[in-house]
Amino acid sequence: MLHHERTIPLIADTPTELLVRSQAMASLYRGVLAGLALLFMNLLLILMARPPSADGASTAKSKISAVFVFGDSIVDPGNNNHRLTEAKADFPPYGQDFPGGKATGRFSNGKVPGDMLASRLGIKELLPPYLGDDLPISELLTGVVFASGGGGYDPFTSIPVNARSSTEQLGLFLKYKERLKASVGEDEMTRVISEGIYFTVMGANDLVNNYFTFPLRPHQYNLPSYVKFLVSSAVNFTMN
Repeated sequence: MLHHERTIPLIADTPTELLVRSQAMASLYRGVLAGLALLFMNLLLILMARPPSADGASTAKSKISAVFVFGDSIVDPGNNNHRLTEAKADFPPYGQDFPGGKATGRFSNGKVPGDMLASRLGIKELLPPYLGDDLPISELLTGVVFASGGGGYDPFTSIPVNARSSTEQLGLFLKYKERLKASVGEDEMTRVISEGIYFTVMGANDLVNNYFTFPLRPHQYNLPSYVKFLVSSAVNFTMN
């Protein structure tokens, strides 16, 4: 006697179910990447810790001239303030625990990782945005931030929110070098750049606000291939 198995037809996910699943994955990736960024910063601070010298100054401070940060909203201290974009944080409740209770454009209730890094190294308490208002030469000499909330390694990521991509942030860095050179001369500019420390936090928006939100990249890449694309972009960014 023949036995016929009953086949249960597969039901494809509805658009709503796909959306919910994508949002859940996006939220997971965003949390993981933010956590990794903070973990990396803490490990960096531990590795760079130095005992105080005889005069009480940190030896790390004497060896590091400035701090430069590239990235997205995790480290943007206000570069988007004067930009036509929805990725802004210059209004309450942002900044409610910041000195003075002022919303400065940092996507935080207080300081952001760049501030903490510069402070821990003994360079300065706050790391300002390069596009901040009327930065004195003392700020330029000790480091600035080029990060833009909403930015990413993928050029397409920045377009919907009109943020600055990694390539545009490198362009700001080149302008910074020329500005510093004009102010203090080529030799001093070269010293500051060569003795500076560089910190990058980027990639979350490429996944959250690009790959899992718009259909273009998923049509071109599966997820592992897109991650490889981002890694390649990150390597090229670092080499430049």
